[in-house]
Amino acid sequence: MNGQHVAVTGVACSIGAVIARLFPTRGANVSLHYYPFSVNATDEQAVKKDFEDSCNHFELVNVCIVNRDVFKEDDIPILDMFLDQWQNTINVDLTSYFLYAREWCRPLKYLQPANHDNINASLIAIGSVAGNFGRVNHIDYATAKGALQSCFIKSLKK
Repeated sequence: MNGQHVAVTGVACSIGAVIARLFPTRGANVSLHYYPFSVNATDEQAVKKDFEDSCNHFELVNVCIVNRDVFKEDDIPILDMFLDQWQNTINVDLTSYFLYAREWCRPLKYLQPANHDNINASLIAIGSVAGNFGRVNHIDYATAKGALQSCFIKSLKK
């Protein structure tokens, strides 16, 4: 990882914080992307600028780890859930992944390595077991993670 640029979102939570601390110990240059201190990850222009600023500082992002979520601790069944909670969860837990993945992918089209098997670029999307099995009274969270894990990543890799 020596000298590689690793962008990590969602570093304010436990998983993101651990990830953010690990990569510098391996010699990586790490750019941290987290709300509210860095960027609102659901704001298209803010994400674009944030990503550009990271690339200007450390050059191409070799590894992009998207670790965004909003999870309400309160159990809220669908019949009591307000639309704004649903929309906010989908926006943070799914749209932010789209925005960061898109910005990460854009400069990759300009890479011209001599050996195409030697492109050092990885996108890692942190999901949840709720995306596989659902989560009682957290349909918003489970739906967003399920879409991310079952369709988004599989479609992106093709």
